[in-house]
Amino acid sequence: MRSAIIVPISYEGDSVLHLLQDLLAQVSDQDGIYAVLTGAREHYSSLITLAHDNPALHLCQGVGAFPGEARNIGIAAAQDATFIVQIDAGCFIAPDWLNSILEPLTSDTCDYVVGAIHPYRSATELWGVRLDREALFAALTQQRMRRQGDMPGGAAIAYRRKLWEAAGGYPENLRCGEDKFFAERVAALGPRVLFVESAVAYWELGPQVSNIVGREYRYSMHDALLPQITKAVRIKLGECLALFLMILFSLMWPPCLWLLVIPLAYLLVNTAKKVRRYEAIAQDKWQKLTPLGYALIFVLNFVVLCSRLLGTARGMAQRTVKGARYV
Repeated sequence: MRSAIIVPISYEGDSVLHLLQDLLAQVSDQDGIYAVLTGAREHYSSLITLAHDNPALHLCQGVGAFPGEARNIGIAAAQDATFIVQIDAGCFIAPDWLNSILEPLTSDTCDYVVGAIHPYRSATELWGVRLDREALFAALTQQRMRRQGDMPGGAAIAYRRKLWEAAGGYPENLRCGEDKFFAERVAALGPRVLFVESAVAYWELGPQVSNIVGREYRYSMHDALLPQITKAVRIKLGECLALFLMILFSLMWPPCLWLLVIPLAYLLVNTAKKVRRYEAIAQDKWQKLTPLGYALIFVLNFVVLCSRLLGTARGMAQRTVKGARYV
Protein backbone atom coordinates (compact mmCIF):
# COMPACT_ATOMS: atom_id res chain seq x y z
CA MET A 1 0.00 0.00 0.00
CA ARG A 2 1.30 3.45 -0.90
CA SER A 3 -0.54 5.53 1.69
CA ALA A 4 -3.05 5.29 4.52
CA ILE A 5 -5.35 8.23 5.21
CA ILE A 6 -6.20 8.30 8.93
CA VAL A 7 -9.50 9.90 9.97
CA PRO A 8 -10.43 9.83 13.70
CA ILE A 9 -14.21 10.19 14.00
CA SER A 10 -16.17 11.00 17.13
CA TYR A 11 -19.37 12.06 15.42
CA GLU A 12 -19.40 15.16 13.28
CA GLY A 13 -22.66 14.54 11.42
CA ASP A 14 -22.99 14.82 7.66
CA SER A 15 -19.63 16.57 7.29
CA VAL A 16 -17.92 13.21 7.97
CA LEU A 17 -19.69 11.62 5.03
CA HIS A 18 -18.76 14.55 2.78
CA LEU A 19 -15.10 14.24 3.79
CA LEU A 20 -14.98 10.47 3.24
CA GLN A 21 -16.74 10.77 -0.12
CA ASP A 22 -14.23 13.44 -1.20
CA LEU A 23 -11.35 11.21 -0.11
CA LEU A 24 -12.80 8.20 -1.92
CA ALA A 25 -12.95 10.30 -5.09
CA GLN A 26 -9.22 11.06 -4.74
CA VAL A 27 -7.67 7.75 -3.62
CA SER A 28 -5.95 5.38 -6.02
CA ASP A 29 -5.77 1.58 -5.85
CA GLN A 30 -2.61 2.01 -3.77
CA ASP A 31 -4.31 4.02 -1.02
CA GLY A 32 -6.56 3.12 1.88
CA ILE A 33 -8.76 5.21 4.16
CA TYR A 34 -8.83 4.19 7.83
CA ALA A 35 -11.71 5.77 9.74
CA VAL A 36 -11.35 5.22 13.50
CA LEU A 37 -14.74 5.33 15.23
CA THR A 38 -14.39 6.73 18.75
CA GLY A 39 -18.01 7.70 19.48
CA ALA A 40 -21.25 5.81 20.13
CA ARG A 41 -21.89 3.10 17.54
CA GLU A 42 -25.51 4.07 16.83
CA HIS A 43 -24.29 7.10 14.84
CA TYR A 44 -22.35 5.05 12.32
CA SER A 45 -24.89 3.12 10.22
CA SER A 46 -24.32 5.34 7.18
CA LEU A 47 -20.54 4.90 7.52
CA ILE A 48 -20.92 1.12 7.60
CA THR A 49 -22.95 1.27 4.38
CA LEU A 50 -20.35 3.52 2.77
CA ALA A 51 -17.52 1.13 3.76
CA HIS A 52 -19.45 -1.86 2.41
CA ASP A 53 -19.75 -0.18 -0.98
CA ASN A 54 -16.12 1.06 -1.07
CA PRO A 55 -13.33 -1.46 -0.32
CA ALA A 56 -10.79 1.37 0.07
CA LEU A 57 -12.59 2.52 3.24
CA HIS A 58 -11.76 0.57 6.42
CA LEU A 59 -13.58 1.13 9.71
CA CYS A 60 -11.59 0.66 12.93
CA GLN A 61 -13.14 0.43 16.38
CA GLY A 62 -11.78 2.84 18.99
CA VAL A 63 -14.78 3.70 21.17
CA GLY A 64 -13.77 6.13 23.91
CA ALA A 65 -10.27 6.67 22.50
CA PHE A 66 -8.68 10.11 22.75
CA PRO A 67 -7.33 11.59 19.47
CA GLY A 68 -3.77 10.28 19.92
CA GLU A 69 -4.90 6.73 20.57
CA ALA A 70 -7.36 6.92 17.66
CA ARG A 71 -4.56 7.91 15.28
CA ASN A 72 -2.37 5.10 16.59
CA ILE A 73 -5.17 2.57 16.05
CA GLY A 74 -5.62 3.65 12.43
CA ILE A 75 -1.90 3.70 11.63
CA ALA A 76 -1.35 0.31 13.27
CA ALA A 77 -4.19 -1.15 11.19
CA ALA A 78 -2.51 0.06 7.97
CA GLN A 79 0.50 -2.20 8.48
CA ASP A 80 1.89 -2.06 4.93
CA ALA A 81 1.42 1.69 4.27
CA THR A 82 4.62 3.55 3.36
CA PHE A 83 3.12 7.00 3.89
CA ILE A 84 0.65 8.23 6.49
CA VAL A 85 -1.80 11.05 5.73
CA GLN A 86 -3.88 12.67 8.47
CA ILE A 87 -7.08 14.65 8.26
CA ASP A 88 -9.69 15.29 10.96
CA ALA A 89 -13.37 14.52 10.64
CA GLY A 90 -15.38 17.66 10.03
CA CYS A 91 -12.79 19.10 7.64
CA PHE A 92 -13.37 19.93 3.99
CA ILE A 93 -10.65 19.34 1.40
CA ALA A 94 -9.80 20.71 -2.04
CA PRO A 95 -10.42 18.40 -5.05
CA ASP A 96 -6.70 17.67 -5.50
CA TRP A 97 -5.77 17.71 -1.81
CA LEU A 98 -4.54 14.12 -1.49
CA ASN A 99 -2.27 14.27 -4.52
CA SER A 100 -0.89 17.68 -3.45
CA ILE A 101 0.06 16.50 0.04
CA LEU A 102 1.50 13.15 -1.12
CA GLU A 103 3.53 14.30 -4.13
CA PRO A 104 6.54 15.61 -2.12
CA LEU A 105 6.77 12.23 -0.36
CA THR A 106 6.43 10.06 -3.45
CA SER A 107 9.06 12.17 -5.25
CA ASP A 108 11.37 11.89 -2.20
CA THR A 109 11.50 15.68 -1.80
CA CYS A 110 10.91 15.47 1.96
CA ASP A 111 9.93 13.20 4.85
CA TYR A 112 7.19 15.30 6.47
CA VAL A 113 4.61 17.40 4.62
CA VAL A 114 2.61 20.19 6.24
CA GLY A 115 -0.54 21.21 4.38
CA ALA A 116 -2.37 24.50 4.72
CA ILE A 117 -5.45 24.53 6.95
CA HIS A 118 -7.90 27.41 7.12
CA PRO A 119 -11.13 27.98 9.03
CA TYR A 120 -14.28 27.48 7.01
CA ARG A 121 -15.78 30.94 6.78
CA SER A 122 -19.26 31.27 8.22
CA ALA A 123 -21.33 33.84 10.07
CA THR A 124 -22.79 33.92 13.55
CA GLU A 125 -25.31 36.40 14.89
CA LEU A 126 -25.06 37.81 18.41
CA TRP A 127 -27.36 40.56 19.67
CA GLY A 128 -28.32 41.38 16.10
CA VAL A 129 -24.70 41.73 14.93
CA ARG A 130 -23.46 39.34 12.21
CA LEU A 131 -19.84 38.33 12.82
CA ASP A 132 -17.37 36.18 10.93
CA ARG A 133 -17.04 33.39 13.50
CA GLU A 134 -13.72 31.99 12.32
CA ALA A 135 -12.14 35.46 12.02
CA LEU A 136 -13.38 36.17 15.54
CA PHE A 137 -11.76 32.95 16.80
CA ALA A 138 -8.43 33.74 15.10
CA ALA A 139 -8.43 37.29 16.48
CA LEU A 140 -9.44 36.51 20.07
CA THR A 141 -7.16 33.49 20.48
CA GLN A 142 -4.22 34.90 18.48
CA GLN A 143 -4.20 31.93 16.12
CA ARG A 144 -2.26 32.29 12.89
CA MET A 145 -2.22 30.37 9.65
CA ARG A 146 0.45 27.78 8.97
CA ARG A 147 3.58 28.79 7.08
CA GLN A 148 6.98 27.49 6.03
CA GLY A 149 8.96 26.34 9.07
CA ASP A 150 5.90 25.15 11.02
CA MET A 151 5.70 21.50 12.05
CA PRO A 152 2.26 20.69 13.47
CA GLY A 153 1.35 17.13 14.32
CA GLY A 154 -2.42 17.04 13.83
CA ALA A 155 -4.65 17.41 10.79
CA ALA A 156 -3.60 18.05 7.19
CA ILE A 157 -0.13 16.49 7.38
CA ALA A 158 1.60 13.54 5.71
CA TYR A 159 4.80 11.73 6.60
CA ARG A 160 6.75 8.51 6.25
CA ARG A 161 5.52 5.70 8.45
CA LYS A 162 9.03 5.13 9.81
CA LEU A 163 8.82 8.52 11.56
CA TRP A 164 5.73 7.40 13.48
CA GLU A 165 7.50 4.18 14.46
CA ALA A 166 10.71 5.95 15.52
CA ALA A 167 8.74 8.53 17.57
CA GLY A 168 6.81 5.82 19.41
CA GLY A 169 3.45 6.95 18.04
CA TYR A 170 1.11 9.50 19.60
CA PRO A 171 0.61 9.90 23.35
CA GLU A 172 -2.74 8.29 24.15
CA ASN A 173 -3.90 9.83 27.44
CA LEU A 174 -4.50 13.43 26.31
CA ARG A 175 -7.92 14.80 25.39
CA CYS A 176 -6.15 17.40 23.25
CA GLY A 177 -2.59 18.59 22.68
CA GLU A 178 -1.28 15.18 21.59
CA ASP A 179 -0.23 16.67 18.25
CA LYS A 180 2.31 18.96 19.97
CA PHE A 181 3.97 16.01 21.70
CA PHE A 182 4.13 14.00 18.49
CA ALA A 183 5.56 16.91 16.49
CA GLU A 184 8.26 17.45 19.14
CA ARG A 185 9.23 13.78 19.05
CA VAL A 186 9.41 13.71 15.25
CA ALA A 187 11.30 17.02 15.06
CA ALA A 188 13.99 15.50 17.28
CA LEU A 189 14.58 12.91 14.53
CA GLY A 190 15.63 15.63 12.07
CA PRO A 191 13.26 14.95 9.14
CA ARG A 192 13.09 17.02 5.98
CA VAL A 193 9.96 19.17 6.38
CA LEU A 194 8.08 20.92 3.57
CA PHE A 195 5.09 23.26 3.73
CA VAL A 196 2.72 22.82 0.76
CA GLU A 197 0.35 25.77 0.57
CA SER A 198 -1.66 24.24 -2.28
CA ALA A 199 -2.74 21.28 -0.10
CA VAL A 200 -5.60 23.19 1.53
CA ALA A 201 -8.05 21.80 4.07
CA TYR A 202 -10.80 23.74 5.84
CA TRP A 203 -12.13 23.14 9.36
CA GLU A 204 -15.32 24.18 11.13
CA LEU A 205 -15.16 25.76 14.56
CA GLY A 206 -18.73 25.08 15.63
CA PRO A 207 -22.07 26.87 15.48
CA GLN A 208 -21.84 28.99 18.65
CA VAL A 209 -19.56 31.74 19.95
CA SER A 210 -19.31 29.62 23.11
CA ASN A 211 -17.19 27.18 21.05
CA ILE A 212 -14.43 29.81 21.03
CA VAL A 213 -14.53 30.18 24.83
CA GLY A 214 -14.66 26.42 25.41
CA ARG A 215 -11.79 25.70 23.04
CA GLU A 216 -9.57 28.33 24.66
CA TYR A 217 -10.37 26.89 28.10
CA ARG A 218 -9.49 23.31 27.06
CA TYR A 219 -6.33 24.28 25.19
CA SER A 220 -5.11 26.44 28.08
CA MET A 221 -5.69 23.60 30.52
CA HIS A 222 -3.72 21.10 28.44
CA ASP A 223 -0.95 23.62 27.71
CA ALA A 224 -0.44 23.85 31.48
CA LEU A 225 0.06 20.07 31.60
CA LEU A 226 2.95 20.08 29.15
CA PRO A 227 6.23 18.78 30.64
CA GLN A 228 7.84 22.15 29.89
CA ILE A 229 5.54 25.16 29.98
CA THR A 230 6.40 27.31 26.98
CA LYS A 231 7.28 30.99 27.11
CA ALA A 232 4.07 31.87 25.24
CA VAL A 233 1.96 30.05 27.85
CA ARG A 234 3.80 31.80 30.72
CA ILE A 235 3.18 35.21 29.12
CA LYS A 236 -0.52 34.45 28.61
CA LEU A 237 -0.85 33.23 32.19
CA GLY A 238 0.98 36.26 33.58
CA GLU A 239 -1.21 38.72 31.71
CA CYS A 240 -4.44 37.03 32.74
CA LEU A 241 -3.38 36.58 36.36
CA ALA A 242 -2.25 40.20 36.75
CA LEU A 243 -5.52 41.41 35.24
CA PHE A 244 -7.64 39.21 37.48
CA LEU A 245 -5.77 40.06 40.71
CA MET A 246 -5.91 43.80 40.02
CA ILE A 247 -9.67 43.68 39.45
CA LEU A 248 -10.20 41.51 42.53
CA PHE A 249 -8.03 43.74 44.74
CA SER A 250 -9.79 46.89 43.55
CA LEU A 251 -13.26 45.50 44.24
CA MET A 252 -12.36 44.13 47.66
CA TRP A 253 -10.69 47.35 48.87
CA PRO A 254 -12.81 50.38 47.86
CA PRO A 255 -10.02 53.00 48.41
CA CYS A 256 -8.15 51.32 45.56
CA LEU A 257 -11.12 51.27 43.22
CA TRP A 258 -9.26 53.68 40.93
CA LEU A 259 -6.89 50.82 40.07
CA LEU A 260 -9.66 49.47 37.84
CA VAL A 261 -8.50 52.08 35.33
CA ILE A 262 -5.37 49.98 34.65
CA PRO A 263 -7.07 46.70 33.65
CA LEU A 264 -9.71 48.68 31.78
CA ALA A 265 -7.01 50.48 29.78
CA TYR A 266 -5.26 47.16 29.13
CA LEU A 267 -8.52 45.61 27.89
CA LEU A 268 -9.23 48.58 25.62
CA VAL A 269 -5.76 48.46 24.04
CA ASN A 270 -5.84 44.68 23.76
CA THR A 271 -9.33 44.74 22.26
CA ALA A 272 -8.25 47.38 19.72
CA LYS A 273 -5.54 44.99 18.53
CA LYS A 274 -8.05 42.14 18.31
CA VAL A 275 -10.50 44.33 16.37
CA ARG A 276 -7.81 45.28 13.83
CA ARG A 277 -6.93 41.64 13.38
CA TYR A 278 -10.58 40.65 13.07
CA GLU A 279 -11.18 43.27 10.39
CA ALA A 280 -8.03 42.22 8.50
CA ILE A 281 -9.22 38.59 8.41
CA ALA A 282 -12.95 39.18 7.90
CA GLN A 283 -12.49 41.95 5.31
CA ASP A 284 -16.14 43.02 5.69
CA LYS A 285 -17.28 39.58 4.53
CA TRP A 286 -20.50 39.63 6.53
CA GLN A 287 -21.08 43.06 8.00
CA LYS A 288 -18.96 46.10 8.78
CA LEU A 289 -18.45 46.44 12.52
CA THR A 290 -20.82 48.84 14.28
CA PRO A 291 -20.24 50.40 17.73
CA LEU A 292 -22.25 47.48 19.15
CA GLY A 293 -19.90 45.10 17.32
CA TYR A 294 -16.87 46.75 18.93
CA ALA A 295 -18.54 46.46 22.34
CA LEU A 296 -19.27 42.77 21.71
CA ILE A 297 -15.64 42.04 20.87
CA PHE A 298 -14.57 43.90 24.03
CA VAL A 299 -16.85 41.70 26.17
CA LEU A 300 -15.85 38.51 24.33
CA ASN A 301 -12.18 39.37 24.69
CA PHE A 302 -12.61 39.66 28.46
CA VAL A 303 -14.51 36.35 28.60
CA VAL A 304 -11.81 34.58 26.55
CA LEU A 305 -9.10 35.97 28.85
CA CYS A 306 -11.03 34.65 31.86
CA SER A 307 -11.48 31.22 30.24
CA ARG A 308 -7.73 31.14 29.51
CA LEU A 309 -6.95 31.94 33.15
CA LEU A 310 -9.42 29.36 34.50
CA GLY A 311 -8.21 26.68 32.08
CA THR A 312 -4.58 27.30 32.98
CA ALA A 313 -5.42 27.32 36.70
CA ARG A 314 -7.17 23.96 36.41
CA GLY A 315 -4.26 22.54 34.43
CA MET A 316 -1.74 23.79 36.98
CA ALA A 317 -3.80 22.29 39.80
CA GLN A 318 -3.87 18.92 38.04
CA ARG A 319 -0.17 19.23 37.34
CA THR A 320 0.52 19.79 41.06
CA VAL A 321 -1.50 16.74 42.04
CA LYS A 322 -0.65 14.33 39.22
CA GLY A 323 2.47 15.81 37.60
CA ALA A 324 3.00 16.76 33.96
CA ARG A 325 1.19 14.50 31.51
CA TYR A 326 3.46 12.86 29.02
CA VAL A 327 3.47 9.36 27.58
